[in-house]
Amino acid sequence: SWDGFVRVWDTRTGEPVPLAEMRHANPVLFVTFSPDGKRIASGADRVARLWESKLGQPYAKPLEGHSEAITCGVYFPDGTKIVTGSKDHTIHIWNAFTGEKVGKPLSGHREGITTLSFAPDGTFFASIGRDKTVRFWDVKKGKPMSVPVDCNPDIPSSIAISPNSTRYALGLRSKKIVLQDVKSKAVVGKSLWGHTDEIVAVRISPDQSYIYSSARDRSVRCW
Repeated sequence: SWDGFVRVWDTRTGEPVPLAEMRHANPVLFVTFSPDGKRIASGADRVARLWESKLGQPYAKPLEGHSEAITCGVYFPDGTKIVTGSKDHTIHIWNAFTGEKVGKPLSGHREGITTLSFAPDGTFFASIGRDKTVRFWDVKKGKPMSVPVDCNPDIPSSIAISPNSTRYALGLRSKKIVLQDVKSKAVVGKSLWGHTDEIVAVRISPDQSYIYSSARDRSVRCW
């Protein structure tokens, strides 16, 4: 939160779990669990930290290398690495067990990164930037998969990749949601309208039958 603390909550009682103090010197801008639930990554300012989820203790050195604030982060589906995006326009990849940087930073966005989303099959991930583009990155090659998806004049705000990694749902500031094919980028079906304010999060159900969305209009919708 803005107080610099990372807290773990018991979903059954709604109470915080008593752990060691997980604290940053600045407001926390992202927090994410590893796929196995045993580790947590959180970011504040230009530093991301790695914690044991059951103890709240750091288990590796801080992730340091971005020149501006880290705004988002996500674990690889196999839990071995972490991807972070920053206001410095770059994406970094880190060893999730040691905190060491892996390879060179990925660049392409002309403005800060706001959102990252990994394909469940682990072969690629997507990034959203303030430059109004969505970019897809090949994990093995460490390069863009294709030309960026330019949403201008609209602004992409959230993305979710389908469980079979072939489609993605994109939430836009214009209050609509579109479903697109990963390879062709073609729109699948009709745009989804109904929210009365900016979309802030989208998710695709495990069976790929539904899209869930939340927005600044304080509503959650199922499509």
